[in-house]
Amino acid sequence: MEKESFNYFKQCSLCGTTWETAEDFLNDPSLQLNGYQFSAYAHRFGNGNGLLLFTHKKGNCNTTLAIFARDFKENDFPRNKPHLEDLVKG
Repeated sequence: MEKESFNYFKQCSLCGTTWETAEDFLNDPSLQLNGYQFSAYAHRFGNGNGLLLFTHKKGNCNTTLAIFARDFKENDFPRNKPHLEDLVKG
């Protein structure tokens, strides 16, 4: 069985909203970062150490989206976005 290939960065599992790139995802003001969750599975199999958890607050959606932290490269991260200030404080 072949692994399915997608032409987008992330899709909401509830409402179907699609983000083409990581930057599109991070620029979307309807997403709220809730936190980080360590993933022993990801750590064990070399996929990074954890997940960033976002809530998609669009209409009645409010689903939680989990994305491997490694999917966001530092040099691709948009640091000049006001609605993402909490993400870049450190």
